[in-house]
Amino acid sequence: MIDFVQGTVTSIHKQSVILSIGSWGLNLQIPHADQYELDKEYLLYLHLVWHPEQGPSWYAFAHKVERATFKLLIECSGIGARLALSLIDQLGAASCINALINGDAHLLSSISGVGLRKAETMIAQLKKRASVLAQSEEMPSAIESHNGTKRADLTQALKTLGYSTTEISRVFRQIQWSQEATISDLLKQALKQLHQPQQSSQT
Repeated sequence: MIDFVQGTVTSIHKQSVILSIGSWGLNLQIPHADQYELDKEYLLYLHLVWHPEQGPSWYAFAHKVERATFKLLIECSGIGARLALSLIDQLGAASCINALINGDAHLLSSISGVGLRKAETMIAQLKKRASVLAQSEEMPSAIESHNGTKRADLTQALKTLGYSTTEISRVFRQIQWSQEATISDLLKQALKQLHQPQQSSQT
């Protein structure tokens, strides 16, 4: 089994990248795809998922803790690989683990495809194993390197303003995430994107 690969990103899509390794180009499903740069070299940790109809798909992660969180999430009944990827992509690995440990069903259900009942099932099935993972060596202090805390805080802020889970999930895919951006900056971006459909419908 392949544990990791190192190569150059040659194409970036919504939740995937093409990683060039010699004469090979690997199509990798990956969280935070918008944070990668073309023609830059990366080392990525892999996990192979076999779909009965679609065949094998490679899922890649910048950190071992993201991969460990992904493997944990897909152990839950009703959570497939794509939904697990969306959870990590939109919340971050740390926020996923913390939500499972603390029983935060509302945060988990803020992700499209995860209703409140499914979030409660995730907590019931994964809480103990999430606690074990949180204490493992794969859980570094820099776990929030992909803005997991910012995503969780922004979710709560938008919910307080009355926006739905569907609206929040949509706008998260449009925001320009960066380490330098503050919650205030991200909230301004989110509100601008959320107001655009209303403006376009009036013109």
